[in-house]
Amino acid sequence: MAVPAEKTKDGGTIQVTLRRSVIGEKPKTRKTVKGLGLGKMNSTVELPDNESVRGMIHAVRHLVEVGEDGSRKTEDGSRTKNKSSETRRERRRAKKNADD
Repeated sequence: MAVPAEKTKDGGTIQVTLRRSVIGEKPKTRKTVKGLGLGKMNSTVELPDNESVRGMIHAVRHLVEVGEDGSRKTEDGSRTKNKSSETRRERRRAKKNADD
């Protein structure tokens, strides 16, 4: 049995951000993203919080991020950094230090 989604605090709107590219996705998925009003990566739109929008978001949940401001946040509310770039940066520094 599905659990109903909670309403957002700001009066019935949701901010949706396209975080992944639609390249390689099926045409139906591309049309859904376009229907949400998202074009380019990292674009954000504010949409009404209703069942039809929630259904569209559910269909493309692997490509989008939903939130108050569309940013990635941890449980304590602080923003997170891109962990993969931090890891690459650390590897480059370690390799540079090892070569010296």
